[in-house]
Amino acid sequence: MTKTVNKAILVGHVARDPELQCTSGGKSYCRFSVATEGWSKNEADFHSVVCWNETAERMAEWLHKGDLVYVEGKISPQSWEDKDGVKRNRTDIIGFTVNILHQKSRAKRDDDGSTERPRERKPVREPERSIPPEDEIPF
Repeated sequence: MTKTVNKAILVGHVARDPELQCTSGGKSYCRFSVATEGWSKNEADFHSVVCWNETAERMAEWLHKGDLVYVEGKISPQSWEDKDGVKRNRTDIIGFTVNILHQKSRAKRDDDGSTERPRERKPVREPERSIPPEDEIPF
């Protein structure tokens, strides 16, 4: 049996702020672009990244243009006809894992010289325990 792999890994800078949206079924998603180095020194490649559900909500809150990110996901080609009947194509990276490697400074100076702090990080819910506590192991 032949196995196939569809995996994309990007490390680049966010080229535009994420846009959080919802499907008609209520699922949240966000779309943003990541710029990576092109073949020549003065060239950049832009990749469309789409995240879903909790990842989308976190990215919409935390990610901003200029941030350095690591994106891991799968390649998803899309085709559709626009309202004028023209066939359109786009290739998205469906981001399963997105790590912010470096955030562009967002501190703003007030008139009095004080610095405004970036948004506070919300606590992440711990996953359900799949391994029972040691006192419940039967051996």
